[in-house]
Amino acid sequence: MPDHFEIDDSMIIPPLPPEKRADIEICRGPNIGEPPFNTPLPEEIRGVVTIKVGDLVTTDHIMPAGSRLKYRSNVPKYSEFVFEPLDPDSQPGPQP
Repeated sequence: MPDHFEIDDSMIIPPLPPEKRADIEICRGPNIGEPPFNTPLPEEIRGVVTIKVGDLVTTDHIMPAGSRLKYRSNVPKYSEFVFEPLDPDSQPGPQP
């Protein structure tokens, strides 16, 4: 093991002080939606299982990447494609 490790944190920008943060405007592109606001989850959740998948499911099975990655934080739009690759009747077609 080396005596010490070289650390280059020259690309890390520290957060602004609280008094300057209010002056910052975050500009989002049209594909970036506002994050959803939720209430805390209850202690118990009950529901009906609508899908059960086997082993070795990857994130690409759950949410296809590629051309749909442009919706990455637009949760309502992205949810239209969740588990689509697992549907055996689904045929790939033109992407919106």
